[in-house]
Amino acid sequence: GNNFLDLVLVGSQTITPLTLTVEQLGLTSISKTYDGNNQIKGVTATISTGNVVAGDLVAATSIGSFNNANVGTGKLTTVNISLSGLDANNYALSSNSISANIGSIIQLPSVQYVGSNNGLWSNANNWQNGAIPILNNVANVIIPVGSTVIYDSANLSGKTPTSSINING
Repeated sequence: GNNFLDLVLVGSQTITPLTLTVEQLGLTSISKTYDGNNQIKGVTATISTGNVVAGDLVAATSIGSFNNANVGTGKLTTVNISLSGLDANNYALSSNSISANIGSIIQLPSVQYVGSNNGLWSNANNWQNGAIPILNNVANVIIPVGSTVIYDSANLSGKTPTSSINING
């Protein structure tokens, strides 16, 4: 008379995660203003919720980049996607990355020199928010009264700025 049920496991079992399709709903272009880096912020990856088991906590998170940080259109963008949430391990993604020529970086209207006297032009820390004025990435460069900047041409080869420069220093 034992009222307990004995459970006997025969062989091994494999549980395969459910595959989710990642969608970039309405994502036909990614755009930002030049800031000196190639990171894409605020891109939302959406998972096809029809495949998520009711009550499971799983979401897609994304981080992306442009192929370079310079102003231009039709730029190659890459968005990497991962799953997060308490039930994320129960799922797999159909693709972890989406790449497309849908990016644009818009010219920054102006940037101010914020470094110490005799600082190097090529040092991102010397420019407001790290936006080094190179090529046509910035329309107007502002050098404050009393500031001196060293234009280190060896480090800026092929990156000559086309900006208007207000030299107040």
